[in-house]
Amino acid sequence: MKKRTRAVWLFLVITLLIGVFSGSVITVGAVSYSVSVNINGTNIPRLTDYMVIYNNKGSYTNTNVYGYEVVVTAGIVTSLGGNNSYIPTATNSFVVSGHGSSVDWLKENVVIGMRASHTSSKVTFTYDNSTVLMNLEININNMQAAYDSASATYRIIDYSSLSGRITAARASYNALKAAYNADNSYDVEANSASLFAEIKSIVRLCNESSSVEIRGVWIRPTQKTTAAVENYVQQLYNAGINMVCIETLYNST
Repeated sequence: MKKRTRAVWLFLVITLLIGVFSGSVITVGAVSYSVSVNINGTNIPRLTDYMVIYNNKGSYTNTNVYGYEVVVTAGIVTSLGGNNSYIPTATNSFVVSGHGSSVDWLKENVVIGMRASHTSSKVTFTYDNSTVLMNLEININNMQAAYDSASATYRIIDYSSLSGRITAARASYNALKAAYNADNSYDVEANSASLFAEIKSIVRLCNESSSVEIRGVWIRPTQKTTAAVENYVQQLYNAGINMVCIETLYNST
């Protein structure tokens, strides 16, 4: 009991220190967590180490290349990285733009699919099951795009096998989504690891391996009959040899 009490106090102290020294607040729940950070202003120039909100919808942030931006569309993080980002026109859309230490914070804490909101003094990002589902959806779409690209460019891959695996992956995604819709406490993250791995494997297999152009051997023939030569050549072929260099000059004879 004493160990547990000390652990709880240690967690509270660490959380407090994070808030004091970085302006961040972390709130942890059973299946979700939120991170908040102070901002330096809204629609102002992005100076050294600044964190700025840009919300003039339909325009660009007009920032230089020395930063990092998070695009929020309808309250959901839809893009990471880059500068001079377009600010979506949908309700609850904005761009969080960081420089210096603020770039580090954004890279460490924000992922695609997080819910986002802001006040005049801080911005908050929330990670939960819906974040995982959005990441899965993006990965599913990228997987399909990789397969379609392979087909369009006539790559030599196992289309039949991959098509079946893509169908199965989509079915698994739909099952996870249905389970979450039926019960929002369903732990999507814990049950999606194998699906993420499968999607990654499928995408990798959509890239054909470079074929062997030449695999040859240099031989000094010892076979005496046509049958022996044919048998030896067949052995080389079975071993993947596609070029035979025959020594025709030996000991100057």
